[in-house]
Amino acid sequence: DALPISPSVAGVIDANVPARARTEFEKGRIALGDKKVDEGIRHLERALTFHRDYFEAQLLLGTTFMDQENWPNASQALSRALEISPNAVSAMVSLGEVYRRLKKYDEGEKVLQKALALDDKSWLGHYALGRIYWDKKDLINAGKQVAFALQLQPDFPDARLLAGNIFVRAHLPENAIIEYEEYLRIAPKGQFANEIRELVLKLKTLLEKKKP
Repeated sequence: DALPISPSVAGVIDANVPARARTEFEKGRIALGDKKVDEGIRHLERALTFHRDYFEAQLLLGTTFMDQENWPNASQALSRALEISPNAVSAMVSLGEVYRRLKKYDEGEKVLQKALALDDKSWLGHYALGRIYWDKKDLINAGKQVAFALQLQPDFPDARLLAGNIFVRAHLPENAIIEYEEYLRIAPKGQFANEIRELVLKLKTLLEKKKP
């Protein structure tokens, strides 16, 4: 149930980055693309020794640690990325998810609220904040954030799943079924598809029994 990460890496070539740092960054990106994670990390770390304020390398290092579920290292790398570029929404959203994984909910809420103040169209930001509220059992705010995420990205299956879960916990099975069926339409072979199919059947059976 990892947050899908899409950092806006290397849109513009920073003239301050020395050529050898850029070379290491590219080698790192290629290695990561080839699933050679340890090698990729080594190249990114080398890039940062050549240019310590290399934002793209720092961000990619952070999201790579996230993919490995190495939350402490991800937290460190992403915090450093935000020291370099304090208004980088992609880094904030990733860090907010890392804080959630570390159960640092207040820090996560704070960084995600800042991200959304800068870019309220960040559907991943709304979703990540919704997950923090869900973990805190704050259904009302979780529901609001997931609704925002789905307005911006209706075909985001993970948000449909979370919306369904919120409705189940709020004792609104009809609404939950709608969200779960949307998940199955978007991701029929999704990670949770089989469990959701079973749950939809249970909820429908429950509703049938309640009919007068």
